[in-house]
Amino acid sequence: MRTVALATLLFVFSSTIFAQGPVLSGTRVVRPTVTPVVTLGSMALTPATRDCRAVGFSADQPYVVVYQINNWENWHLNSGTRADTVAYNLPQFNDQLHPIGDGKHVLHITRTENKKQWPVVNIATGKEVGKLQVESTSGGYSVSEDGRYVVACGSENSRFYSVLTDMRSVPIERISDVRRCSASHDGKVFGVLADDRVTVFANAQPWRLDLPKDSVYSTLAISPDGSIVATATGIETDNGKRAGPITLWDVRNRKMLKILEKVEWFSEVPHRMRFTPDGKTLLAGDGAFLRGWSVATGAKVFAVEPGWGWVGNIQISPDGKHVAVAYPNRPMVWNLETGKQPESLLGHSGTVWGIAVSPDGTRAATAMYGRPTVYLWDTRTGKNLGEVNAAFAVPPDGGRTVPGRVTVEYSTDGTQLLTNNEASGANGPIRVWDANTMGALREMPVTGRHGASASLTPHGVFAIIDRKPMLIDVATGKIVWEKPAKSQYGTVLLSPRRDRVVVESGGIWNVADGQQIDSSPGVPLVFTQSGSQLIFSRGGDTVFRDTTAKVDLRVTKSVPKLQDGAVSRTGLVARQNLELAYRTYEIRRGDLGVLVSTCEETKPTRDLGFGVIVDQMQPSICVFSDDGRSFAVFHHTLRIYETYSGQELLAAPQRSTMRASVFSPDGRTLWTSHGTNQEEGAFGSTQVEGWDLTGGAWGQQPVAQVHELEALKQAMNGHAPSARKALYQLATRPHEAIAFAKEVTSPPTKSDYSQYDLWMKELDSPAFAIRDLATKSLAKAGWRVEAMLQPLLATTESVEVRQR
Repeated sequence: MRTVALATLLFVFSSTIFAQGPVLSGTRVVRPTVTPVVTLGSMALTPATRDCRAVGFSADQPYVVVYQINNWENWHLNSGTRADTVAYNLPQFNDQLHPIGDGKHVLHITRTENKKQWPVVNIATGKEVGKLQVESTSGGYSVSEDGRYVVACGSENSRFYSVLTDMRSVPIERISDVRRCSASHDGKVFGVLADDRVTVFANAQPWRLDLPKDSVYSTLAISPDGSIVATATGIETDNGKRAGPITLWDVRNRKMLKILEKVEWFSEVPHRMRFTPDGKTLLAGDGAFLRGWSVATGAKVFAVEPGWGWVGNIQISPDGKHVAVAYPNRPMVWNLETGKQPESLLGHSGTVWGIAVSPDGTRAATAMYGRPTVYLWDTRTGKNLGEVNAAFAVPPDGGRTVPGRVTVEYSTDGTQLLTNNEASGANGPIRVWDANTMGALREMPVTGRHGASASLTPHGVFAIIDRKPMLIDVATGKIVWEKPAKSQYGTVLLSPRRDRVVVESGGIWNVADGQQIDSSPGVPLVFTQSGSQLIFSRGGDTVFRDTTAKVDLRVTKSVPKLQDGAVSRTGLVARQNLELAYRTYEIRRGDLGVLVSTCEETKPTRDLGFGVIVDQMQPSICVFSDDGRSFAVFHHTLRIYETYSGQELLAAPQRSTMRASVFSPDGRTLWTSHGTNQEEGAFGSTQVEGWDLTGGAWGQQPVAQVHELEALKQAMNGHAPSARKALYQLATRPHEAIAFAKEVTSPPTKSDYSQYDLWMKELDSPAFAIRDLATKSLAKAGWRVEAMLQPLLATTESVEVRQR
């Protein structure tokens, strides 16, 4: 802790050096492209192109196969390392690959003119081993979940095809609108969902299953031995189609066996279903949930929530131990017995919209859009520490819910974690977790049709539920205090200590007892570090208000909108100015109105033949660190500046839109995640990247040697990145660092001022040695003598003095 405190002290005097005197214009220095110092979210199973067409398993366990456009990759299930890559090219972008359950082959459904010949490809070599000859698909076709069989309907007849057994086919009765098919392992029993009915073919006699009243079939599955058929249905309601029962049928006796446990589905009715290879478990999914039931008892034995967006088949390993589903950018794999993901394969399957960093900066929690899983990470190593399942709420009326964001936040002491679900159809619940054990401490339902905001405070959970601001005790779940409901509350902000809260259109309250401190003056932007001042926007102006005295300290005119700039807790204001070839940010002391520094970003331009046109299509994202000493901007390129000098710390070109950016509390790291980039075929980044703000001293630094101290002190007068690196290295020797801090930050004494007067007179001495010594002495005095030198520069008539 002593080293951390010392580093903070050194930042203070480093900022003082840069902040005093004339404004420093940010001179841009060209630097090589940088890479993040740490990444949260495993790279395992993430293809280089982030294009996942399908997922499968190899016959020689334990390998997972990720199918892409030009190749497929084999990933080791236990280590999470890529074993090899097999080249294969899909002729058409909309061609399909269907992995076959034997783990050795994949069926290629082509969209070329020759639609009747579908290649069967060897996974190990990428070579074709045969072609499935399809007579006609004018009436549609369907491939079974295990890829072994195909049902295709032509204008005159329909046929059932076996992909592996001599590519044979069996004619069946004329059907149309083929949506799903399934078959036993040997293909002797198969079923087809078409024309809104399920028909099972066994012993050459078709069997049409009775359809429940007011229902439609959504999918079916045949057990490996052909003895059982499972069907899923959807029920039409006033709120749309919702899931009906999943039913098991006895094929031999042609009767119903049992109805499985009732299922609550979020997005839609089940459309993927299959049995495990041993026939003991039935799996079904709807694109948000994946569930499994015991065939013998009907009890639920498997439950995971992949989240909104997976569209591939349900893939089961040949040994029946793992199940996988494919997302557009990477697959996810679970152990069928435990429901856990292999540790080596843990990673984000979608865009990360929520990042929270613990107060000590050692841990982070990340949440993806549309997924209920919140991962916890070690920020120094990137290792996964565990996860919590923040499941989305089930609508009380049985309607449809589309999962959205999960917000996440650490408590001020880092011991607890708060999650809050946002969804269309049913918001909440608000949950509090133990940040160390990841166990649930409290769950608070969200009532009413309106979304809820929530935050952890030292006194409990402050939340606005059903338009009522309130404080909830975590231990008991009881409401400590609440305010009357209003038609609408605006922005909600808590002070850094979370002991005060401001609610737009509400007021400024003490969190502990709900007592009002001040009125809500406008749109709140940020509390200052102490929490005694609130910076807010009112009529286009930025106001600095003392909330205890209830007075405005300063009003700054024409301060930027939130999308154009940012305000820090230290009172720094960043304003964006658009010029012909640059996007410039002015950093000002908002309470004094003085300009501190200027940061410049080169803007992308394009030439339309009659001059340079500035690309202003994409807005910037601006954010300050908690201590106000760093400032991040995103506009095609992520740039991080040192606010007091205006100098650039790093520049990292980005391929997609930034979704989240959070500084760590210790100021050493900026965490970012990205969103959709349709042009590159990526559906959201799967990693959270940590960027170094120390200039290269991000990791553990060796103790600086005595002979290095003078060079480190000199380096702190240099460019921002090297100065910051020297600062952290000097902090490894606390005694010398504190002495140096006192030396450069101590104010001048009366005797110092007398000496400065003497040196200023000696600048015009007849003796060169005296003039030279006076010049060097004044330069060493630096900021302490600057205020005295400026009047002398303005009034002296001596050319020698002006030059020096």
